[in-house]
Amino acid sequence: MINFAKSFILFNANTPPQSRVAICDLFGVQECSNHGKYLGAPSLIGCNKADVFAYVKEKACRRMFGWRNKNISRAGKEVLLKSVIQAVPSYMMSVFLLPLSLCDELERMMSSFWWEKERQK
Repeated sequence: MINFAKSFILFNANTPPQSRVAICDLFGVQECSNHGKYLGAPSLIGCNKADVFAYVKEKACRRMFGWRNKNISRAGKEVLLKSVIQAVPSYMMSVFLLPLSLCDELERMMSSFWWEKERQK
């Protein structure tokens, strides 16, 4: 059973406005203008995946930035990286094929955090 009051429809950019209105009226649904996110994942992905998934990198970066000023042992860093940072993109990776550039950037950030204090000694 479909609840048409809660349903939205998405049209291709090439669909004429008259057809959009006719279809929306026929089914009694609204046209979707804001695609938003579903379960934290973008509902639509365009051509530039790097921009769509940039928030995954930003989220990981914010988490690591909060730990930078703390004196954390090697074991503590390993636990933080494995349990927190690697968990950030895991859901997105199970649903979407992430761009290699994003994966490389995440690896670069993690290795920079891992070796940070050792370089300063």
